Amino acid sequence: MSTNGSTSTTRTCDAAGRPARLALQAIERFGLDLSGRRVYTEAASNAFAWTALTAALAEAEVTAETRDSRFGTADAVEAETLRLARALGVAHRIRVVRAPDRAALADADVVTNLGFVRPISAEKVGWLKDGAVICLMWEPWEYRPGDLDLTACRARNIPVLGTNERDPLLRTFRSVGLLAIKLLMEQDVELLGCHVAVLGGGHFADEARACLEALGARVTVANAPGTLPPREGDGLPALDAVVCLEHVRYDLLLAGPGGVLDTVRPLPDGLPVVHVCGLLDADAARNAGCAVHPERPAAPGTMSFTTAHLGPKPVIDLHVAGLRVGQAWLDNDQQTLARLSLPL
Repeated sequence: MSTNGSTSTTRTCDAAGRPARLALQAIERFGLDLSGRRVYTEAASNAFAWTALTAALAEAEVTAETRDSRFGTADAVEAETLRLARALGVAHRIRVVRAPDRAALADADVVTNLGFVRPISAEKVGWLKDGAVICLMWEPWEYRPGDLDLTACRARNIPVLGTNERDPLLRTFRSVGLLAIKLLMEQDVELLGCHVAVLGGGHFADEARACLEALGARVTVANAPGTLPPREGDGLPALDAVVCLEHVRYDLLLAGPGGVLDTVRPLPDGLPVVHVCGLLDADAARNAGCAVHPERPAAPGTMSFTTAHLGPKPVIDLHVAGLRVGQAWLDNDQQTLARLSLPL
């Protein structure tokens, strides 16, 4: 593998741009080396294109599954993946497929639980070889049963490992706070001196509060119905904006009739409501005069905007860390597993 600063690495970065440089830096920072390993992952768009490419840069043999989606056609994804792979000099290590490839899954050492690989059903788990590992590119509390048959994995003794997103080399949750800032500023909310309500709880809400307050916003975090005062009073200024940021509870109505932000009560006209994750009655919010972004929020358990909205680095770093967890399992690297992995 090339090291940063070498002539070949410089040519790679020149050919594929900043994301290539970020991928190579992450490979070095996390010590990712997949030489002799086979990886089954997705081929996707934008920042998510770099999972397969990074695995190949780390010298894995990669099978990358893709399909048509709202993000782009399978034809376009495959063409861009292979274009970048050629620019990086790793086209011989990547094969793109359009459907689950039983032979490739049976041969894989590392399988990622990313979008186009999901769902990993009991049938797919049955195809995996003994000794394979499934890597989650997030922490175990984000697990959704429909994505992965955990019972089948346990029956086969296939380890399922999450990634510690709070590792100092990652700090993914801080990126979620920065995401809230970017989305609000895109809606012309100035933040300094503004009153922003964060609807939700847990790490996401905590990081959003810390980031927003650091920029001079007044922040109210609310995660129970009827706890959010929508208008001026009790020493609080009127709300300037709302961020929906609940990624654990799927049943907690963040905005809507009787929700944390009760849309039956009078609200400031044109109140921006930005949705990252959580249960939102977007129609009720719009009928109450709110400006909802995006127009069609994602369902609970998924995100309307991921940290890729900030740029490629958060996703590249997280997915390199997830692959590093797989490497650590295969190498019986207990020190790295203790620091970076979170078993499901």
